[in-house]
Amino acid sequence: MELPKYLIRSTDYAIFVKTDEDCYIHEDNVGKDYLFNCFSYKDLINVNFFPCEEKELPEIIEKQKLYSEYQNWINRSDGHGGCKGGTFEEFLKIK
Repeated sequence: MELPKYLIRSTDYAIFVKTDEDCYIHEDNVGKDYLFNCFSYKDLINVNFFPCEEKELPEIIEKQKLYSEYQNWINRSDGHGGCKGGTFEEFLKIK
């Protein structure tokens, strides 16, 4: 079976790239020493990663940005040492 070049983490749309050794590393680690941050296809699929083709990457990157904005929004200060929080639906309504 030919392994896909990209796997996407379903929670935050992080992109993992297949190496020459058929393991996957986070895109930020490409070109670096990734020995301890290398994961197998099977392990990532078992924790809800999904394959992606290169032509789909622009859409995935937009989803990453939206998720990051949402994380910043829910972690905004409530003025008392905590966070205001909120649902993704609430975030989309005010966006």
